Formats: sequence, C-alpha cells, structure tokens
Amino acid sequence: MSLTSSFPTRVCGTCTVCCTHVLIDDPDFQKIAGVTCPNCKDGKGCQIYAMRPAPCRGFDCGWKLMPELGDDLRPDRSGILIRYIQEHIPPGLHPVGLNFLIYGRTDVVGPGFAGFLGRYVAQNIAVFLSMRGPPGYSDAAVLLNSHLAPILNDPNRMAKVLRDIVRALPANQFEPYVFKHGKRTLNA
Repeated sequence: MSLTSSFPTRVCGTCTVCCTHVLIDDPDFQKIAGVTCPNCKDGKGCQIYAMRPAPCRGFDCGWKLMPELGDDLRPDRSGILIRYIQEHIPPGLHPVGLNFLIYGRTDVVGPGFAGFLGRYVAQNIAVFLSMRGPPGYSDAAVLLNSHLAPILNDPNRMAKVLRDIVRALPANQFEPYVFKHGKRTLNA
C-alpha cells in the first residue's frame, strides 16, 4: 500500500469528486465536505490546479493508487471515494487505514466489493465504511474489521453485513463540523 505515487496509467479525467466530498480545514483554505469548491468547474476540474492549496496537492485518491481497482470504481462512476487515513486507527492495526466514503448512492455493496474490503481486513488494515453527512456536518463511519474478520471466507455474508451497515449509517447523529482553522461552524 503506497502513499507516495499514483498508478501511472490512472488519470482523474472528468472526475471531480474530491473537489466536492473532501473536507479541507487548512489555515489558508477551508471548504466543507459535500459542497463543491468554488475553484472547480463541472467537467473541467480545478481552475487553479497549478497553484491549488496544499491540502488539495497532498490528497491521494485511493482509486488512483490501487491498480487492482477497475475503471468502474473511479469515484464519479462508483459513488465511492477511497481515502487513506491515519486518524482513529485502533491499536494493533496497521497505522494507515482505508476509508470508503459512500456518497449519493447506497447500492454499491455486493460480494465482489465485500471480498475486496475483506482482503484488507485480512491484512490487519483498518477499513472504515462511511457515509456523507449533510453539508457542514461530519460523516458517519463504522470500522469494519470486527464485523468482517469472523466471516472473511463468505463474501455473500460479508455483503449482507455491509448492506445492513449502509442502511444503518443514515440513522447516526451527524455533528456540525467546527473548523479548527476558522472561527465558524458550517452547517446547512
């Protein structure tokens, strides 16, 4: 699992999912998750790409870094944004985990996707499934390792567990996000 370079043949193309669904809380730039960056133009991408803020330059899209994922799992095609994370990793798991953010659609979970997640769980990598909260609110996330580890050999059962989790995520209490680098709380 590399954090340093993208798969050489992977390009964003017209995908601008990160420009909408990634929260940016930087001293120089703040953007709430779920709201498209004002510098992003539909079908054209970032209009300030050469001088984009540091958090944008440092963002690594999991799809670009995982050659085993097909083009159908590009974020704008799949409804899933994959991010590497280093926060909220329980002790005993790899220090870098994966967050699979589902946005907009909930029909993305099947045995193939469950088996893919299970391979990371089997490697002791923290795997989170999250759902976007309303703009200005935190995401709801579930650490999948304890749910999937006992059933790694049964992709159909894993898919059922994942679908149950996806159905339960919207019932979470989404908390307003408070910027650390700003003096405001943004919510819809």
